[in-house]
This record gives sequence, structure tokens and C-alpha cells, in this order.
Amino acid sequence: MAAEVPDLPPEEAKKLAAKAWVSGLYATTGFIMEKLGPAAVEEYCKYSARMAANALRASGVKDALGFALANAILFKNAYGSHVEVSGGPGSAELKLIKCSNLEAALELAEQGLPVSREGHCAGCIRYMKALASELGLGLEAELSEHGCSMRIYRK
Repeated sequence: MAAEVPDLPPEEAKKLAAKAWVSGLYATTGFIMEKLGPAAVEEYCKYSARMAANALRASGVKDALGFALANAILFKNAYGSHVEVSGGPGSAELKLIKCSNLEAALELAEQGLPVSREGHCAGCIRYMKALASELGLGLEAELSEHGCSMRIYRK
């Protein structure tokens, strides 16, 4: 007899997706760090950014505003983050007013995951900078209470 699989309310489903993404990411990078060291983690970050940049290019992202919007759409719809985007093609800002991935990381830290807010955000910003660079863009970030603000600009 088949068991019924419940439908989750959208916000609960997004929270589950954020937790699954964050725990999977830390499992992967933790394993690479343990077995191969920090240089391999950096290489993995650049490789992941290159692959994601290819997908963004294929979807038509070619400027700062496109980059900000594409990431805002992902963070909002997949993970439930509260986001704002402003600017234009040459310079744009992506505000993560409430970052659901940060929230998930901190919840997982309470359950024993060896991560801090500083470590999580530093890793995320490092990845976002690598992703922007692959698209010929620069990125600067500033932390806020529950997320961050990223300024994306044409190099």
C-alpha cells in the first residue's frame, strides 16, 4: 500500500529547500576541505561559479541588473528570502532583507553544524563574487541584520 505524501504550504516547502541546500553544500565543502584542503574548496567554488555563469548566460543574463534579478528570483522563489532589486544594466543592488539560506545555516548550527554567521556569509559572498566575475561583473557586499546588500557593477 502506498503512503500518501503531503503537500507542504509554500513557505514551509521553501524553508525545507533552504535547509536541504545549505546542509548539502556544507556536506560537500566540508568533505572537500577534510580530504583535499582549502585550495580544493576554492577551486570547487570557482568551478561551481563557472557552471552557474554558463546557465545564467544561456538564460540571457548579460548585465548587472540581470544578475541581480536572476539571483533575487532564485533566493525568493526557491528559498523564501525577502529581496529587493534596484538599479540598471551598469550597476544594480540586490538586497537580501531576510536571507533564508543564512537562517537555515544558523538553525543547522544550533543542531551541531560547525558554522557561524561570519563563515557562512563570507563563503556565500566569495561565491557570488566569483559568479559575477565569470560574467564580467564586479560585486561588493555589506552585511545587514538578517542578510546582506550586494552591489553589482560592470567591470
